[in-house]
Amino acid sequence: MSGHHTWHRALARVRRPSARAARCVRVVLCVSLVLSSCNADPGYQGRSSREWMAQLAEGNADERVDAALALGKVLMVQPNAPTVINALVGALGDTSDALRVTAAEGLRNAVRGERRVQERVARDAVPGIVALLADSQHVAVRRDAARILGMLGAAAAAGTVAPLGRALQDPEPAVRQAAALSLAGLGDQAQAAVPSLLAASQDPDVDVRQRVLGALAAGAAPASAVGPALVRGLRDSAAVVREAVAIGLGQRRPHGVRALGGEQGATASPLRALRAATRDPVTGVRLAAVTSLGLLGDSAGRPDLERALTDPDAVVRREAAHALTELHRRGGRDPSPPEPSRFELCRSNPTWPGC
Repeated sequence: MSGHHTWHRALARVRRPSARAARCVRVVLCVSLVLSSCNADPGYQGRSSREWMAQLAEGNADERVDAALALGKVLMVQPNAPTVINALVGALGDTSDALRVTAAEGLRNAVRGERRVQERVARDAVPGIVALLADSQHVAVRRDAARILGMLGAAAAAGTVAPLGRALQDPEPAVRQAAALSLAGLGDQAQAAVPSLLAASQDPDVDVRQRVLGALAAGAAPASAVGPALVRGLRDSAAVVREAVAIGLGQRRPHGVRALGGEQGATASPLRALRAATRDPVTGVRLAAVTSLGLLGDSAGRPDLERALTDPDAVVRREAAHALTELHRRGGRDPSPPEPSRFELCRSNPTWPGC
């Protein structure tokens, strides 16, 4: 019996590592399946990417546009699909404007992929989209190209800032608006375009001025470079332009008041013009000015905020009270926590009245 038990114990020792090995194999297989599913072709409308790429290469004009649209949908699900990206990049050189724009639209979905994919799209796709921006005779194509360049984001910024800056001089307002909006979305990465933005800051089109001056206000360029344009924007005849500049100035953190030039110089500084905007006849401008003064946290604006406590609009009064509470808290004279600002309320609850 002792020999029999010894044999069973020996067999168990032999089987135990085999069981662990089997579990390891199962784990490896599960991981492989997950990884393969992440790289699998999701297809679109019951057809594989390969079928859509064949249609893109061989179909008529309408069929090629449909194929480019479908491949863009594929990239929404699987942005790291190199063959799909290659196919759409190739379509940027097609003779059909509709196809080229559709292909460019689809490629922006790849920007959601891995960093290496973003860099590849920036390297391979941007030249073709820039060509759309420069060569097409159709306003809608140039407008869409400017918009898509902005959507490619940070990875493509190095190749998009200069052409977008040139597009600010396009004869069509719609193209200039799209270029200004794209540059505004690039934030500090658009600093190389500051000269072009300054040139466009007096554009006759209100929407262009709104986007351009809002981008200059929110950027990191010092007041010595952009101050006069911002002061002019806070005195613009269009309220939407004044409001855009006032909002942008509050977004200058962490650059803050120092980047606005303080209260120095014979020419009114952006900060002084922002304080004056708390007395603007339009409620939205006053609200933006009061909110931005609170965000900047400069004590020079205290008299303006105190006066805003009696503003005819309740939301402006609330924001002024919040800004003053913040100033007190920073000075250590008011230990109570500040009430949430309109910005904070809208971020947590977009349906809050006034958002």
